[in-house]
Amino acid sequence: MVVEDDATTRAVYQAHFEQWDIPIDATVLESAIEALLDLPMVKPHVLITDLRMPDIDGFEMLRQLSAHPQFNNVAVTAITGLSPEEIQEYGELPEGTHVMHKPADMGWLRGYLQAMLSMRASQKRYSTAADMVCVS
Repeated sequence: MVVEDDATTRAVYQAHFEQWDIPIDATVLESAIEALLDLPMVKPHVLITDLRMPDIDGFEMLRQLSAHPQFNNVAVTAITGLSPEEIQEYGELPEGTHVMHKPADMGWLRGYLQAMLSMRASQKRYSTAADMVCVS
């Protein structure tokens, strides 16, 4: 899931996702409000978000998510134009949040998503193998 209020930036993400030869199903939303409403249904494995957005910003969205255990396994990356000092002024981000500064390094983002897919595939194989083990 990608949450970005800027239409041009959303279009750039979507264009890259479509060009990459990796099987991602990206839900791209323009507000944290939409994301908070859709997260329980979409159940993303990865959340990429802007931090500074109108109404509910990315900081508040991430605080809300961190309060709900069902979202503990979502990998979160904040892509922002804010400096580290400005981020500190807003308060701490939830533990484990990766921060990338704009403009986004699309090569890094592609590698990151590939790594997340690879980890998920490994976890599925391990779960399937564990399910096959019979103890009598």
